[in-house]
Amino acid sequence: MITLADAVRLFECLGAISLLIQTIEFLRLSAETSPVGVWAWWVQRGDLAHATPTTQKLFDILFTEGALRAHLALRLVVVTSLFFGSSTLSAIIIFASSVILLIRWRGAFNGGSDFMTLVFATSLMVANVAALFLDTDSAWTVALWYACIHSLTSYLASGTTKLLSNGQIIDIADASPDVRYDSIYDGKNSFTNEKFQISQTYSNPLSSNFKQLESSYHEGAAGGKLAISSSSMALDGSFRGHVITGDRQLESPPKGSDLSLSFTAIDTSYTNLPTFSPNPPKITFTQATNQ
Repeated sequence: MITLADAVRLFECLGAISLLIQTIEFLRLSAETSPVGVWAWWVQRGDLAHATPTTQKLFDILFTEGALRAHLALRLVVVTSLFFGSSTLSAIIIFASSVILLIRWRGAFNGGSDFMTLVFATSLMVANVAALFLDTDSAWTVALWYACIHSLTSYLASGTTKLLSNGQIIDIADASPDVRYDSIYDGKNSFTNEKFQISQTYSNPLSSNFKQLESSYHEGAAGGKLAISSSSMALDGSFRGHVITGDRQLESPPKGSDLSLSFTAIDTSYTNLPTFSPNPPKITFTQATNQ
């Protein structure tokens, strides 16, 4: 049976092999990352338009050709040291280096391998920093569990992910990297009735998340509106304003009835035909049902 110490050594060595291959690949892309390359920093710098000027200047320095090559050379040395065991300093350097490279290659290579690189670097840092406060075995147990949980959940989640493209659902296993997809399919569809301004969201119970959500219903009927405009009027009979609330209507109750009486006439003695009220009424509302 493998011991914790053996598991730690395997974890460090496998991570070192992966990071060595990754770093060598970055070094081989030096021509493409030059100012005239297809992945020049001045192009990808636009992704940091929201950052402060100081932050932008810092990354401008870090991503010059000389600084980037020096960074990758240092990364090679530190990663190689993992074959002899990790330390707090090496773990922090690898973590910081991974974050910087994720920013440099944002939108180009960021994917599963980059995510797992960050998981490995985080686990390494958690183990070495926690060992300063806990015993080494407990610190490494927590770190290895962190890596296991992320590895397992990311694998399961990625295997069930589907993408949307031009109204079609594409399994991520069949997705082509040269196609721009609309979004990640979450099994939901929304429909809006423009006339009545009613929006409904439906969830497909057969989608990857295997759950169904029924959002608030906006069904029912408003009380309606009655508007009368005249210089004088006599109203008789019954006016009924009745609203209907849907069985599962949880919010946005139906609008109540609206009665509008405008006792106005047009004054033809003026060219602009203004309105006036020749017979202002006296209206009294009581608490009784019949007014």
